[in-house]
Amino acid sequence: MANQSTALFQPRCASCHKSADFGDLLRCSRCKIVQYCSQEHQKAHWTDHKDACNLVKKARARVDREETKLRTDPGMWTPNPFENSIGHFWGILETRPYMRARYGLVEAMLEIKTFEAAETAYDDMRDMLRLCRSDNMGIRDLMPTTLLRLGRDQDCYDFIKWYATTGNEGDYDWGNMSLGFLDVKDADAFEEPGFLCESFMCSLAHISAVLLLKMKLLLDVTDLQNSSLLVGAKMPQELVDNTQHFLQRTNIIRGNQTIIGSKDHTGLISKLEAQVHTVMKGVERQNKFYLPALLAAELHLGQKPEYFSRGNVEEMQISLNYTYDAWKETPGALEMLKTWQAKG
Repeated sequence: MANQSTALFQPRCASCHKSADFGDLLRCSRCKIVQYCSQEHQKAHWTDHKDACNLVKKARARVDREETKLRTDPGMWTPNPFENSIGHFWGILETRPYMRARYGLVEAMLEIKTFEAAETAYDDMRDMLRLCRSDNMGIRDLMPTTLLRLGRDQDCYDFIKWYATTGNEGDYDWGNMSLGFLDVKDADAFEEPGFLCESFMCSLAHISAVLLLKMKLLLDVTDLQNSSLLVGAKMPQELVDNTQHFLQRTNIIRGNQTIIGSKDHTGLISKLEAQVHTVMKGVERQNKFYLPALLAAELHLGQKPEYFSRGNVEEMQISLNYTYDAWKETPGALEMLKTWQAKG
């Protein structure tokens, strides 16, 4: 489960948007990923919700059908691949309809912009990687910004760093289940990001997530610096502390008492500004269309090209669909990007 206290994207009533902090929420019994504060609000929201709800319900039913087929008739392969072929799905032809169905369910869930939808989709994606470590469907590109939406920024950075390091090694055996997999923990999110931009395994969606994470860190540290200046203006320390806690966008800052306790963040701000510049240049090298598209997303969202090449418009459109929600849901991120884009 995500740490809801650190997520910008909180569980809330889909009708009135009341947060879960104000009481228990009822869950839609059909899609199971939309919540309401009352039955009245659930009924009132049904007209707006029913199309997306039915898509999720149908997608989940398809997954159930394909799973039943695979469990009862696995074909020429080892019986019960869910226990005996973990990590090797997709390489087994009979598993492909099931994996396609699960991908379709993830896509349907991510069309619903709720915390529960993002969290459930992430759990499905993580399990798909468990079943198919080589990730022939590219599910790993949806995961970093989903983690950011859930407030799991450290997990996001660890995920990306694993693919940029161990996952980038030419001799890594994706079929050897005894090898470590996604086992980077508590990596330094403040480290220089150049190696991430150069890694073949860091896709455009991954580098976009790194850029957003670095911007979140920069925004938070800048807010801390500004609030520290308020202390000099004789604002009560308790009020400053409460303001700092409210403004923090990332749990990486909230969990770092050294940074929070510092009275001067100018050095760290300069460091993060340089890192944001580095990652922006990395994004531009990989795809010159992506950053401008983030600021005019309505022109491209919903486009689903079947094929793409690195650097072309189609890659941008696919990556934008994967990443835009996280950018939009992060206060100040798109505004900062617009400012930096104007600087050139």
